[in-house]
Amino acid sequence: MQNPLYPVTENSYGAYAILLLALVAFAVGIVGNLAVMCVVGHSYYLKSAWNAILASLALWDFLVLFFCLPVVIFNELSKQRLLGDASCRAVPFLEVNPIEGLS
Repeated sequence: MQNPLYPVTENSYGAYAILLLALVAFAVGIVGNLAVMCVVGHSYYLKSAWNAILASLALWDFLVLFFCLPVVIFNELSKQRLLGDASCRAVPFLEVNPIEGLS
């Protein structure tokens, strides 16, 4: 497998940019979604049906970020699938918006 990050050449700058952007999106997404879930779950005044829906959306966004983003970034950098055919089929299935599938 070819390492796109080493040796550092002009072609590897794009790989570093993708990796940096993915790490920022991962960190902000994980922290933000955890914050929403904790605030809604621990505040007495925020316990309503709409906030429960908001917390459940934050949970699913957290799961998609946690499980799909590393697999997609690995594929983008190495041009190979991390888990082979299983991730090739599972990642697009998990990333589909269920609301768009109904229309």
